[in-house]
Amino acid sequence: MDDYKLFNALHTKKTLRMISLSYFVLIFVIFAFTTFSLMEEALDVVIFTIFNVIFTSVATLLLFLLAKVLLRWKGIKEFNSDQLMKREHTYHFDENGITQMRGRSTNYYEWADTLKVQGNKRMFLIYLSKNKAIPLPERFFKSHMDMDSFKKIVSDNMDSKKVHFK
Repeated sequence: MDDYKLFNALHTKKTLRMISLSYFVLIFVIFAFTTFSLMEEALDVVIFTIFNVIFTSVATLLLFLLAKVLLRWKGIKEFNSDQLMKREHTYHFDENGITQMRGRSTNYYEWADTLKVQGNKRMFLIYLSKNKAIPLPERFFKSHMDMDSFKKIVSDNMDSKKVHFK
């Protein structure tokens, strides 16, 4: 469950940023447009602009927190409803692709079928589509050598534009 929460947080980070930035700009512009006619002096412009930035920042922060809670709740609900996600998976990576084993089931993904691979020190995400990813937490790797080997296989077999390691 903790791995899925981390995956969900990493997966939705860009969306949260875009929503927050868009909301900030929208609220700032609306508030500035509605108060523009009230400004008569340069000091009024400065005061209203400062107030607008503070007001918009607080409103954006509240929206950001609400969106984060809702996305987390949606992720937990998705995890709880997906029985396959709760089972242990085993992966094998080589120059041909990814082999995923779960119980008696085996799936194979070629590197060409992989949309992108993102990674940081806590988790790697292998995206098979825009919203479907194979999450590999740091604990998946037995050592730093295994992690480096994984990075090398990915880097050698995928277009460098599709690989993003931090």
